[in-house]
Amino acid sequence: MGKALVRFVGGTSSLLFRFGAYVERRALIRSTFLNQQHPASRPRTTARPKLIPLFWAIAAFSHYLNNSYIYPSRPASASPLVDEPSSQDDSDAKPLLAPSTPNKPSYATVTAAHTPNEKLSQVDAVRAHATPNGNGTPRRKRNSRKASSQAHASALATAPSPSPATGGVSISGLLFGTPSSSPIINTISLIINTLLLVATLDSIWTPVLGMAESDLTFVRVGAVDHTSAKIIARIPPESTFIAPFNTTSEGLLAEDEGRAAKVAFRPTKPLGKWQYGPEIVVDEEKDWTGLVKLEGLYANTEYEYRLLLPSLSNAHHPAFPSIQSFTTFPDPSLSGPGSGTTHFTFAASSCVKPGFPYNGPGSHKEVYGAKHLLKEIENQGIKFMVFLGDLIYVDVPYYAGPHTSTYYKLYRQIISAPAMKAVFEKIPFVTIWCDDHEIFNDFSASTPQERYPPASKAYIDYFGAANPDSAIEDTHYYDFRHGDAAFFVMDARSYRSANHDVDEEGKTMLGAKQKEVFFDWLAEVNNTVTWKFVVSSTPMMSLWSMGDDTWAGFLAERDELLDVMEWVPNVIVLSGDRHEFAASSLRTTVTEFSTSPLSMFYLPIRTVSQNHSRGATGEDTLLKYLPDGNSKFSTFEVDNRVVNKPVVHVRVIIDGEEAWKVDVLGQPIKLPPPPMTVGHLGKSLAELLAFLKRSWF
Repeated sequence: MGKALVRFVGGTSSLLFRFGAYVERRALIRSTFLNQQHPASRPRTTARPKLIPLFWAIAAFSHYLNNSYIYPSRPASASPLVDEPSSQDDSDAKPLLAPSTPNKPSYATVTAAHTPNEKLSQVDAVRAHATPNGNGTPRRKRNSRKASSQAHASALATAPSPSPATGGVSISGLLFGTPSSSPIINTISLIINTLLLVATLDSIWTPVLGMAESDLTFVRVGAVDHTSAKIIARIPPESTFIAPFNTTSEGLLAEDEGRAAKVAFRPTKPLGKWQYGPEIVVDEEKDWTGLVKLEGLYANTEYEYRLLLPSLSNAHHPAFPSIQSFTTFPDPSLSGPGSGTTHFTFAASSCVKPGFPYNGPGSHKEVYGAKHLLKEIENQGIKFMVFLGDLIYVDVPYYAGPHTSTYYKLYRQIISAPAMKAVFEKIPFVTIWCDDHEIFNDFSASTPQERYPPASKAYIDYFGAANPDSAIEDTHYYDFRHGDAAFFVMDARSYRSANHDVDEEGKTMLGAKQKEVFFDWLAEVNNTVTWKFVVSSTPMMSLWSMGDDTWAGFLAERDELLDVMEWVPNVIVLSGDRHEFAASSLRTTVTEFSTSPLSMFYLPIRTVSQNHSRGATGEDTLLKYLPDGNSKFSTFEVDNRVVNKPVVHVRVIIDGEEAWKVDVLGQPIKLPPPPMTVGHLGKSLAELLAFLKRSWF
């Protein structure tokens, strides 16, 4: 009973440990034995993977009991089959494994009695008197072999055979860590578990306790329009790029203190002269980040820029030796419906965590999805990225507290990842504020707000300030335009009601003011822009199970939006959050593409069905569902070059390969007739010639 109990407890603990280690290192799914769970209505204050080491300890203790007490190791000199005789009387020695039949010798006795030399001498003694039989074989030799075979068969019949379960126990001990009767198997299993524990602790705690990246320097382009571009940079004092005292070493002067860099830029086609833009000023309150806006640029023009030392206009800044580039957007007045000039590609995705999946101590900065994205940037000529949320995971796997420094560190980690940094330097990034993990899972405005101010400030300093300007000051929602395509980026968290509230009028995801601004935007772009992209951090379709955090939990407000959106031509919704890809049609006129993650785990279970929520009524129609893959992003090629045949070519890239493509055919937009200038002129001429009576009012 004791052996069985130890095997059960040890095997179960080892199995749970290995499963937990796999989940933590490869899936990061919040399971009940990995993290302390908290109701969705309040934030997790201690989300700590605490049971993995406990399972390891129980399994290790079980292996220790097996090796030391239940199945102790025998001395090396002892025979595995026969006890050594005592020193008093060798004749009294008895086999440890006695034969079952007293009249038959044991296998060990037979083997000891018939040595090779004895058998050979017996054969030689009878060979001279043997007479051949009919086959020419000595009869006595054949009889001797027959008798020997019978003796061996009798011995083998009485000898103990190995347990048939031994091989299975060894395999289960290695695969699952189940305690075994073999000390060697137990030791190997313990070593495997210990290595897994070290790897798990490294994946969890190295980003928390280390990887401060305080010396990170970067510069990237944020929002771009047809006349301006925002440039954001981080230039920390640790790198001695800001002079804290009087010095002239390496060209740094006393007046450079706080003035981190000067921006120089010029058009490339045709190549123009360098122009000096504003200086980037950084300070510790913004974690040494600073933002400038280049204005007075030409539309649809490629520019290159570089950072210089503030006091030496011709000296490259030592932190930024390379030259980077960006392209301004087309002039909206020249690229509206029917102009045939709009053709560009952008990408969209959400959810990224460096070091996932974990592949060893050197993989903490790996973002595999960013590598796939870089390849498509080159292949498809992607102009910019719309990131749909979960740019950092502040609550996975450990929350370090509601401090601005906590969020700053996570933003430094994502930017310092080599592949992500290359993407940031390659194309402009526009981001949505907070899917949820920028604060905590399923965050809403109804929960305690101690995390919101530091999270919002860190986001603004690193990403929010570089987004297009909002029409309403101190808000995170905004809109922008690229040629004949307009974008509205929602804030689905700051004004959200609790997910568990009754879904009725008054339950909101956007808040009254943002909803009003959104409806005004729809009215503005209805007949003036061909394509309208609505960007939501959570899916608008209601086809997901467990969808309380999506628009499926806010159907009353969704109906209010769709009652307007369904009458606006060519609306496409972009969303993320769910770590899966799904495309759907909403009320037959609105198309949605939900894409995630860029680089994170995917759900091993299927959560989308046509039978869920409004799918059962036919209001939502599933077009495509692609759940598998740790890296997903979609590209959208907007092509209005053929007049009256607008189209968006959509490609879904999963783990670096094209998984699906589809064309969204748009309706041509008929512009309202221009003012009757010619008619008024004709009327005035007729009045002048006295054909008509002049009317003054």
